[in-house]
Amino acid sequence: MKLRAASYCRTDPSPARGQELAQQQAAIAAYCQAHRLMLTAQFTDENVSGLTLRRPGLSALLDGVGKRQFDVVVAVCTDRLSRRLVGRYRVQKTLREHGAALALCKDDRDSAFRDE
Repeated sequence: MKLRAASYCRTDPSPARGQELAQQQAAIAAYCQAHRLMLTAQFTDENVSGLTLRRPGLSALLDGVGKRQFDVVVAVCTDRLSRRLVGRYRVQKTLREHGAALALCKDDRDSAFRDE
């Protein structure tokens, strides 16, 4: 049985700093396929700073996590979740409280699906 995954992508207001949305989505889709995860939902916040957690896409994702709709949240790297350490901690704490894992495509130090 495949785990249910939700993706989260965010682009920065500054195009020079932000990763393109399509690149993030492609990396996440490839990651899910390689790790046998069933991608059931996609959440995005375009042109939004990672300094705040008040983002519609992130809020909808965390609402779904609270309803246990996903087993895993997949992002390209932790700075897509938040640019602040305290913000990343809050997101990861919410995931843990509701039994969801975090998987990261590029920065897998905190990822639940590290390649051994």
